[in-house]
Amino acid sequence: MAVSGSFIGELGLFVTQESRQATVTAKAPCVVAGITYEQLNTLAQGALKEHYANILHSLATQLSHRLLATARKASHLAYIGVSGRIAHTLLDLCKEPEAMTHPDGMQIRITRTDLGRIAGCSREMAGRVLKSMEEQELITVKGKTIVVFDAR
Repeated sequence: MAVSGSFIGELGLFVTQESRQATVTAKAPCVVAGITYEQLNTLAQGALKEHYANILHSLATQLSHRLLATARKASHLAYIGVSGRIAHTLLDLCKEPEAMTHPDGMQIRITRTDLGRIAGCSREMAGRVLKSMEEQELITVKGKTIVVFDAR
């Protein structure tokens, strides 16, 4: 999930392809700025020359975090059942900036469809797992709002 300051489309700086495509969906209003690779390369040799190492470091840091998250998700898909994947996903979402503190833990808002997409299961399965977790008193669910107990 992208947060403030995230880069999108940065792979074109390192891997040349005829065309690339990315789809991004914003969950809240945001400001997006764009620059062509050619413009960035020109600025890197001129006005941004002294800052370019820091820019590349920021890009590399974000790419590294994404790679680690992807490797973890692939491992979860291979070795952890749906309930575990949903639980891990909920805990991960509790660490996101959009999560709110709640007297009983952390509160997040997500649809079952999005939860299933992130955890690698159907919307229906995500709903069944949430119901089971609620019965185990690990969470409470009201519509899209989920409170994960003791998640601070």
